[in-house]
Amino acid sequence: MNNTFQSLVCRGYNSVDDDGNCPKNGELDNDISKSFQNDKYRGLPFMSSDMIRVVTTGHEDNYLGTGTFSYCYKVTLKDVTQSLCLKLFKAHVNIYDVLEEAHMLHTVRDLQGFPKLVGICPAFPAILMSYHGKSTVDTLLKMEEDARPESKLLIQSMLDMCTIVQTLHSLGYIHNDLKTDNVSVVMEGGTLQVTILDAGAMALIGSLCQVRHYEFTRNDAEFAVPKIIWTGGVASASADVNSLVVIFWNMSTLVRPAPQTLKVMFKRHFRAAPHLRLNLQELIESLESLLPQYS
Repeated sequence: MNNTFQSLVCRGYNSVDDDGNCPKNGELDNDISKSFQNDKYRGLPFMSSDMIRVVTTGHEDNYLGTGTFSYCYKVTLKDVTQSLCLKLFKAHVNIYDVLEEAHMLHTVRDLQGFPKLVGICPAFPAILMSYHGKSTVDTLLKMEEDARPESKLLIQSMLDMCTIVQTLHSLGYIHNDLKTDNVSVVMEGGTLQVTILDAGAMALIGSLCQVRHYEFTRNDAEFAVPKIIWTGGVASASADVNSLVVIFWNMSTLVRPAPQTLKVMFKRHFRAAPHLRLNLQELIESLESLLPQYS
């Protein structure tokens, strides 16, 4: 991460010059500066709506995808070498959900394997963050066999996902929305670089998770603990572990030779009573024992 980008991550930016260059510190939009004085959000890197308009100009073709709550675009600024990701939220989204997502990203800003918050604009609303490529686990699952990464890299990427989630849990949070299209995997320097995307459903461990009211457009139920999806419940690490097992079950179909011991373990996990299912450390140890077979 270069110094320019690092400074943006640390302080955000609030205005922009006429040429669209990175701005100097400026005044926030009046309506925002008056409306969001909550101490919880005071340290966030707020951006003006003018800044968002400049960032979005000319990037209509850099569309990354859409979800229930937002559209994402790859964007660039003149004096920042790294590309950024702009998340534009849809009209029905509650502004405080956007603030909470930005707050979560800001809280875990030192966590490797998570996007870095650059700025938030409540007026749009939008979040600007680091960009981590278009390739996800979903992309891997759709690859032709001769184009897939080596099996040892796939297993190592599973371990990396576990490590990121384990660190997140140690900070007192669960992700609560782990699935194949929320994990970026990009080949760099002979390894798969893993980034966990989308902090929109993150929650403090032990807090009450309520289900947002929307129609499921895919079989999301398989990726989360049922009590969380259907009725709401207390946020616990088991939600993330269950989701990781589903992701790894899918990824195991790419590994050659097929890891039969892993598949058997996953089947036992889903058939077991919740209190007898795998915990994160057991999942890590199982993957670590498997890795030497593919080295």
